[in-house]
Amino acid sequence: MIDRGGENSADTYFDRTQYYNVVARDDFPLALDGLADIMQHALIDKDGVEHERRVVSEELRIGLDNPSTQAINGLMHLAFPDHPYGRPVIGTLASVAGLDAQGLHRFYKTFYAPNDMVLVIAGDVQPDSALALVRQDFGNSLPNPNLPAGPGPTGAWHGLREQRDMGDVRQATLDMGFPVPGYQHPDRPTLELLARILSERLVQAEEGRAQLASSISCSYLPLRVEGILSIYAQPAEITKYYALKRGVLQELVRLRATGVSEDELREARRKLRLEYLFDQENILEQAQQLGEAALYGGVRYGLEYLQDTQHVTKAQVDQAIHEYLVRDNVAIYELMPKNMARAAPFDQAEIDRLLPVLALGGHDPVDFRQVRYPGAEADAITSTTAPQATPLAQAAPAGERWQLHNGLTAVLRQEPRLPLVSVVIAVQAGSGFSTQPGLAALTAQGLYYGGWRYSFQQLRSLIDRWGGHFQLSAGQDSAHLNLTVARDDLDQALAVASDILIHPTFYDSEMAAAQRGQQAWLEGELDDASGVAFKTWRQHLYGAAHPYGQPIYGTREGVKNLSRDDMVQFHRACYRPERTVVALVGDLAPAEAHRLLDRYFGDWQPPPAPGPVEPGRTIRESGDFRVTMAKQQAYMVMGVPAVALSHPDYWPLALLSDLLGLRNFTDLVYNKSMAYQSYSTLDAFRAGGGLNLFLSTKASDWERGRQELVAKLRQVREEPVSPAELANTQQRLIGGRALSEQRTGNLAWSLAEWQQIGGDYRLYDELPQRIRQVSAADLQRIARRYIDLDHLVTVIVGPE
Repeated sequence: MIDRGGENSADTYFDRTQYYNVVARDDFPLALDGLADIMQHALIDKDGVEHERRVVSEELRIGLDNPSTQAINGLMHLAFPDHPYGRPVIGTLASVAGLDAQGLHRFYKTFYAPNDMVLVIAGDVQPDSALALVRQDFGNSLPNPNLPAGPGPTGAWHGLREQRDMGDVRQATLDMGFPVPGYQHPDRPTLELLARILSERLVQAEEGRAQLASSISCSYLPLRVEGILSIYAQPAEITKYYALKRGVLQELVRLRATGVSEDELREARRKLRLEYLFDQENILEQAQQLGEAALYGGVRYGLEYLQDTQHVTKAQVDQAIHEYLVRDNVAIYELMPKNMARAAPFDQAEIDRLLPVLALGGHDPVDFRQVRYPGAEADAITSTTAPQATPLAQAAPAGERWQLHNGLTAVLRQEPRLPLVSVVIAVQAGSGFSTQPGLAALTAQGLYYGGWRYSFQQLRSLIDRWGGHFQLSAGQDSAHLNLTVARDDLDQALAVASDILIHPTFYDSEMAAAQRGQQAWLEGELDDASGVAFKTWRQHLYGAAHPYGQPIYGTREGVKNLSRDDMVQFHRACYRPERTVVALVGDLAPAEAHRLLDRYFGDWQPPPAPGPVEPGRTIRESGDFRVTMAKQQAYMVMGVPAVALSHPDYWPLALLSDLLGLRNFTDLVYNKSMAYQSYSTLDAFRAGGGLNLFLSTKASDWERGRQELVAKLRQVREEPVSPAELANTQQRLIGGRALSEQRTGNLAWSLAEWQQIGGDYRLYDELPQRIRQVSAADLQRIARRYIDLDHLVTVIVGPE
């Protein structure tokens, strides 16, 4: 499947394991046959179990290095102490060590039975012929008459549960969870809307305070028999943690006192409808949602869910608040640095006062066993609830490119399958154009705080109303504004985009908030070993003095020293129409695209300003570089300089990177069980690039891992690629692009990047042709030209 450019994977969650193939239409029989084979004839022997044990152990160690994974596991254990939901999905190092082939085979024969499976087919297939293939591949599979029943809900409050763990982390995390009913319960639509409203309130409350949180949200996870409504928060500064915890409790108490408003409920419903629309772009997500519904209770739970949320009343949401958000039903898990100070007396006193308030007016525990659709009703499909197919993509029309009189370049690709439009605005305003690390990113984040016409509060409200698909970021070469909106919202979205890009206010108080947010993000990044490895690798590959070698988001101290004047000057130098590309993809006619861009960007005439710093030649230092972090794993990046996106050698290098990535994964993960993650990436910037291999492995195996990566690079230099491997790699790249383009936002990004950095968006359209033209001799020539084994740059992050 992978060699044909498709997607092939599997994952396990609390209630299910899913296997999926996403392929081109002509490969559907192969994809179905492959699933049928592993569902019915899996080989589970001692050698295979030992191999998987080592791979899963590597995955477990990665989780132990990840504070977010630690916090989620800690909360679930606290919320469901005597239930399977309280155990880590992947298990523990001890439990995985105790598994054997006999036990796994028994589990497979028990649960991998047709009466415990759901098969979903979504896409460009004919139902009759697809069903004939299903009968052929699965028709002889025998059901298990003794299929064990799954666990039921806990069914009662467990009282207030609190746990605080101190670890080798830089950032503090608060995870607060309320066990609630699961997938089949009539309250599921109500709880979904409640979580969205509470999340919005938590964010709004943050705007009225001195930015206590760098991240805060609320979500509802409906599992098969039970669920959890959880609040996740991290402080902007470690000293603000307890004030943040106090603020979360205050908001919960306020919500119980006031209930929700009709306006809040109306907006939550609207955003759900938009999310449903956005999800229609991806065929895999549609299949997964329908399969989960059929497995967890019946297809109506998926097909009618959106409709059910639109009928939830204010009274139902208010009742859910008082039934579920109570002190006797809350688990509070905290993950903190080992040197974390105690709470200030005022904060602790308020926390101690607020928790008991949640018990006032609480209801008796709800019956979690209620179901929305009893018995056979759960699978009763009517003409109004039957799955509606998303229109299939037609042959893509040729794109259109034009320039406004001020020099702004526009690219349009019509894609009328759904009433959506994605826009990517790429400006030559990345970190490569500044000598001050972090300035480009801070300037891009500063645009969030509004312009002449739209204030920060108005902007945030509109983004929320559009469904939240609005993002500002900065990379090495470009700053980006990405948005995907319903077609009817495009006019207003472009009005907002032009206002903040052309006329940002950069008020002192708001820029101070942006600085604190970027500093908090940088503090959390220090817990990410793989991120540290890549950042350090680029620093040595390009040279610490080169803009590409400097961290895009800077350092905490460096960001603190940036000023509003720095941002204003950088904006004047870089945010200019002649340095801007706007790519539009979706249900948009050319005449309308021209009208909108003329209206909102045609008058953009920035004042004269000195030109930005241009990225120069890279100056690198080769060798091995170690970074010490208290982690379970060693994280390794090894690579060499490469070329810019516009260079003719980009195409064979892209092919070489994909080939190396799959070779690494196949050998080091599947064959040698050394790792859970191993891949290759190719940086291709405006003024250079880099090719690298990544590996995470057991800390004690880092030297062996290093030797394996060197061997892979030596092999591709010395041995020609076989015709079969070359053809498979070419098909993977071409097919992977087709899968990515299911989402209009991905296509808009690619068109903008190729126009801005590559010089011509049409080069992206030529990818299939150019990739097919690369020969085995070309690959070996390129490998020998760019892979200098005597001058590798290698970074290893891990324990001493």
